[in-house]
Amino acid sequence: MNFLTIAENYDAFLCDLWGVIHDGDELYDGVLESLEALHAMGKKLLFLSNAPRLAETIFTRMDDMGVKREWYLGGMTSGEGAVKYLQQMPEPFTGKYYYLGLEKDTGMLPLISQTRVGSVDEADFILNGNFEALGQTYPDIQSIVEAAAARKLPMLCINPDMEVTKMDGTQILCAGLIAEKYIELGGQVEYIGKPYPYVFELGMQMLGNPSKDRVLMIGDNVLTDIKGGNVAGIDTVFITQGILQNQKSGEQTAQEYCVERGVTPTHIVKSL
Repeated sequence: MNFLTIAENYDAFLCDLWGVIHDGDELYDGVLESLEALHAMGKKLLFLSNAPRLAETIFTRMDDMGVKREWYLGGMTSGEGAVKYLQQMPEPFTGKYYYLGLEKDTGMLPLISQTRVGSVDEADFILNGNFEALGQTYPDIQSIVEAAAARKLPMLCINPDMEVTKMDGTQILCAGLIAEKYIELGGQVEYIGKPYPYVFELGMQMLGNPSKDRVLMIGDNVLTDIKGGNVAGIDTVFITQGILQNQKSGEQTAQEYCVERGVTPTHIVKSL
């Protein structure tokens, strides 16, 4: 069964980006045709991404790739969700923070009242969006993470992904790995993003709170997209062209891969 046949049974869609729509630089084959077809079918589409940046940045990137804005309602990123969350001044994420991430993603920071500082020693908490440069590995930032753990600073991780995968198989580490290392050091971590409920709740609101049995979550990451959909009580479709290509071992099937990780996709297809 192909994706568009599955889509006939749903009214609204939450859709991941990296691994489903593109690999950060290039669209996957057939994406434009499928998105246009969903629009022609009168379906509601909202992108739900763990990108640690404002949603407008992902829209602009897709403009460049040829994805028409009329084909989708909008999007909710973990960065956008983090702004909404931090604007509430929740404990313990008040006061001063050390930003761990890419400078290109700092457009969200002026929208929060908390104060950015230049060192861990000055901070009240860590805002973890990413490594400080693409291609870095944990040893590159280990001293920062250990200094924060030594001070017992709480961490807000705004990209729970451990890694993403490009079409050529290149793996890029993400903030979720940093958060995992922080927990191993005894650190306190809270997450904004898939699979955690907050962004799913925001996404469902943006869709107009449709009946859950008419909503489908589309994603390539079983631990964020599929697990998140399971927790949210909506159907899911596991796209196998993305992160799975570097994680499946030997002759293991996609279904066996999901069972091993404790998730249950409603559907499994290669691509859109």
